[in-house]
Amino acid sequence: MVHTNEVVVKGYELKVPFKTLQGRSVNGYVSVRPYAKEIIKNISRYFDVIIFTAGSQCYADIIIDHLDPDKCVTHRLYR
Repeated sequence: MVHTNEVVVKGYELKVPFKTLQGRSVNGYVSVRPYAKEIIKNISRYFDVIIFTAGSQCYADIIIDHLDPDKCVTHRLYR
C-alpha cells in the first residue's frame, strides 16, 4: 500500500523521521498507492482489517495513522 524512500520522490504524501538499522536518523518520504485509504475504509465494513508490516512500530504507527484516520484498522502487527 505504501513505499518509503530516503530521498525525496515526486508526489510523496508524508515525511516520517526514523532511525536506520545503522542508527542514523533520516527522513522517509512515503508514497501511498491510489485509493489505499478508501479501500481500508470500505473493506472494514465487512472484515476485520489487520495491517502487517516489516517496519518498526515507532515509524509504522505514523504511516498507519495517516492511512487510517477513521480508525478502521482493528489490529497492527510489526516487525
